Amino acid sequence: MKKVILSFLALSTIAITSCSDDDNVTVPVPVATHAKTVSDINLDGVSAPATYTFDRSGATSVSYGGQTTRIKMAKELSSALKVNTNTEVQLDNMYADGTGFDEAGLDTSGKKLRNKSGASLDFFDGAVEGVTIKEYFDNLIKGQVDNVFTNWSTTAQAGTAGQIANGSSTRYVNAKGIEYNQVFAKGLIGALQVDQALNGYMSKVVNDDNTTVSDNYTTMEHHFDEAYGYLMNSEDDAFFSKYLTKVDSNPNFTGIESEIGQAFRIARQAIVDQKYAVRDQAIEVLRYQVSRAVAIRTIHYLQAGKAQIAPSTMGGAFHDLSEGMGFVYSLRFLRKSDITDTYFTKAEVDGFLADMEADNGLWDITPATLDGICNDIADKFDFTMAQAAL
Repeated sequence: MKKVILSFLALSTIAITSCSDDDNVTVPVPVATHAKTVSDINLDGVSAPATYTFDRSGATSVSYGGQTTRIKMAKELSSALKVNTNTEVQLDNMYADGTGFDEAGLDTSGKKLRNKSGASLDFFDGAVEGVTIKEYFDNLIKGQVDNVFTNWSTTAQAGTAGQIANGSSTRYVNAKGIEYNQVFAKGLIGALQVDQALNGYMSKVVNDDNTTVSDNYTTMEHHFDEAYGYLMNSEDDAFFSKYLTKVDSNPNFTGIESEIGQAFRIARQAIVDQKYAVRDQAIEVLRYQVSRAVAIRTIHYLQAGKAQIAPSTMGGAFHDLSEGMGFVYSLRFLRKSDITDTYFTKAEVDGFLADMEADNGLWDITPATLDGICNDIADKFDFTMAQAAL
């Protein structure tokens, strides 16, 4: 089912300082032009640089330190979920309080992960579902400690948590064959990075001041940079930008990484030039292509897991399917083309996950169930399950 990404505003907040990190803004509704690719944008004289480099008075005007900090936190927490001596309190502190990290400066940064999970301005901030999203990640932590850590040396089988071989690696799964740590990490791609960028910061930019310069940037410039920092950050070697590169390596989607990078640069230059119609079209492209990339990678992992369903390779199947489950959860945060809705409803995503967890979960899952989920995902976009599976 072919979709188009909406026209809209540009991005918002989170950075080295807390400045307007938690501002609530009433967002007007612009008219969508349905730009999907950079070639659809009417540049109106905007000439973007070859790299995301923007200066004022000889100094950089780009700042997204808050995003770098949170990505580092998410990486360290994801690793901590695989250390069976960690307690639930320790892991909760890392997720909710922003403390307990080994890397210097993270504990004193004032940044946190939980309060930014499922907290976008457009869909989840202050909503009941926003609370549910945070509790979902809380429960993944609790499940890892209560079910997986306590069975660390047990041989996993249907109905019993424990360890299972995956080639030269060992995977640690719950009673349904699910690696909680993988679901947690891949789920944050949607709930934190994609949601904050596509549904939060890009929506705030339209109301931002773009004339007053403070700390060498305007508010609009800064907020857009923060969205860039979530999705294209060089620190992001385990989250969205890593998987965007993997999607780009699929010959069916070669160029998607460049397309997203160009759209970011065009939008930022349009902000500098105060060409807001160009900015909005570039954001349409970003919302469409970023959502598309997440959906493609979701199908890839579900199909990779399906290919390994056999008694001797279930460890590998569980690993890929657990990553796929995290990406399935991330589908909830993809931004549709009409600026008022997501691609997937909560009921749809919950239904996909319920299908995967039914009965003995991944121990019993069938290729038909996985194909059904994958086709439902592909039907929202302009590609097929087979194209995304590579």
